[in-house]
Amino acid sequence: MIRTRCWVMSVLIAASTLSTLATAENVYKCGNTYSQSPCPGAKLLNIDDSRDPQQKKLKDEVTRRDAELANDMEKTRLANEAALAAQRTPPAQNAGKPQRVKVVTAEPTLVYARKPRLNRPHKPKAFTAAVPDTVDKPGKPGKPRTHRPEGAR
Repeated sequence: MIRTRCWVMSVLIAASTLSTLATAENVYKCGNTYSQSPCPGAKLLNIDDSRDPQQKKLKDEVTRRDAELANDMEKTRLANEAALAAQRTPPAQNAGKPQRVKVVTAEPTLVYARKPRLNRPHKPKAFTAAVPDTVDKPGKPGKPRTHRPEGAR
């Protein structure tokens, strides 16, 4: 009984392995995207890898070496940036004393201070235009003058 089950399972595993063999699928370029299904105006691409295993191994080695070189260059750049940042920071004036830290519990609000007036004349509140010699001169009581055309009484 167990032998029969093992035999049936091995046959099923072999059948499923054969049914899932890698088959070449078509790849279509649709504008700037790639797809397995064609679209209007799609171009069929040839994606066969015609390299032999030795050429593939050589290319993989070059890619790995370039990645390591890029990582080394990044580490060097980060170290140089850290050294420059350390040079730019000013030395602490009170290196031996602990720094006082002010703890703010509420969010700060912006307060705009009004600029002080520096001997500026005040602007008049209203302006009224008047023809010369038609307005009473200050200090003289009496009837206000009005403008009359010449020859009229």
